[in-house]
Amino acid sequence: MGPLSLVPAVRSSHTERMAEIVMILAAIGAFGAGFVAWYTLWHRRVANAFERVPVSTDRSALVVRRGADLPGNTH
Repeated sequence: MGPLSLVPAVRSSHTERMAEIVMILAAIGAFGAGFVAWYTLWHRRVANAFERVPVSTDRSALVVRRGADLPGNTH
């Protein structure tokens, strides 16, 4: 056996299965990272749409700012 004896081992079914598993895990990781990024941006947009308005002594109410674009905001 010469120096190329590892080439058939690289093409084994075990390596192909491991490659499939790595591809699946990478896809799940990419989806998870994309979801976290989307949720972070969404959460910041919703949080910035509210402002505190003083109501009475030591109290405040959260109201939607004028012109804020929120889902379900039809006013």
